[in-house]
Amino acid sequence: MQLRDIEHIENLDMAQKAKVNWGIEGDENSKYFHASVNRKRRQVAIRGIMIDGEWVVNPNLVQVEFYNHFRSKISKDFGVRATITSENFKKLSLQQVVYLESQFSREEIKKVVWDYGYDKVPGPDGFTFGFFKRFWDLVKDDILKLVWYF
Repeated sequence: MQLRDIEHIENLDMAQKAKVNWGIEGDENSKYFHASVNRKRRQVAIRGIMIDGEWVVNPNLVQVEFYNHFRSKISKDFGVRATITSENFKKLSLQQVVYLESQFSREEIKKVVWDYGYDKVPGPDGFTFGFFKRFWDLVKDDILKLVWYF
């Protein structure tokens, strides 16, 4: 075994020990957790930037410089962009376009709710489809308005 292999193994051992230590102390000791988070935050913090050859640490000036830098990158006009056109592409008929743009019917919306699993993972609002099925008479008007508004 070469010296570099031994160093690699030792580094892996240290990383594994750190993970174990985190697993033991990180969950049980919020002081340890917060110290670790704050240490990481200090390591990745931007303390200042060079603006026109001058080191600037004022947070307001740094923020403005970052904003201007990325705004200029995002708002650049890249000129003419490539487009792909061909007579060989399939196109929707007028009837298909009208259908796709039409409003969902009450029956279609209810069918989607009823076809979905009863106890699937709740949405961001915390409600499952089981809730909506059980209280459909109470919530259906709100659901319909929501879908139609969207």
